Amino acid sequence: MTFDRYDNVAFGAPVFIDEKSKKKWREVFEFTAEAVMLLRYEKKKKMFVFDHLSPASPSAKGQFRYYGPDFTYDGYRYKKGLWYYKSNLDMRN
Repeated sequence: MTFDRYDNVAFGAPVFIDEKSKKKWREVFEFTAEAVMLLRYEKKKKMFVFDHLSPASPSAKGQFRYYGPDFTYDGYRYKKGLWYYKSNLDMRN
């Protein structure tokens, strides 16, 4: 949530940089109701980390009701006012 110079409320801001270096206003995670998704801030890595979501089978691509965690992790790292996407994070201790 942000405010403009007239104190109008806006939801989202162009602060997320995706894997194609395009700015996004928000990040939305869509997946099956039967799944649980990890999303947390990792202090040591100084970034938000989350489960990579993928379809249960290749034929379900784009049908988010069949998406769930695939045991890999992605994240966003903060740098100079923007959050940069990082894929395939190594989350081993």
